[in-house]
Amino acid sequence: MPNKDPITISPLGALSPDFAADAVFAIIQDAIPDSWDFKTLKNLLAREQAFGFLAMQNTMVIGFIAGTKLFEESEILSFGVLKKYQGQGIGERLLKHFLEESKAGGASKILLDVADDNVAAIGLYQKYNFTVFGVRERYYARGGQNRVNAILMALSLAK
Repeated sequence: MPNKDPITISPLGALSPDFAADAVFAIIQDAIPDSWDFKTLKNLLAREQAFGFLAMQNTMVIGFIAGTKLFEESEILSFGVLKKYQGQGIGERLLKHFLEESKAGGASKILLDVADDNVAAIGLYQKYNFTVFGVRERYYARGGQNRVNAILMALSLAK
């Protein structure tokens, strides 16, 4: 059972790049293991356009959201919460911060893709009015030869 200390949301850049990459990769291995490898993740986080947020309990990183902003579009590239902390609204808090930062930075649209078997994430995105605009067939690996579709979603931000 997770402890009851307060959970804070901090900018991804609040931690050293190496510590942030290590912490985010640990979450990926726990919550979304068939996604990013460490080298690709570290390169993503080092991009000039990259931004995101960390959910922390004391000094432990328990969730993250990472993406990019280029001109008027933000894109969520990776998003996860440690399994034992899921279902507590942490992902929603991270998403809210991402949306607010995107809007404050001048984004008019947010894009993402999500595995079609990730029902909880799809429900969260729908709650925030993301709409489906396409599908990438057999995009995500699910161990061995198993693959699932990616649902492409977008959110228009009111100016």
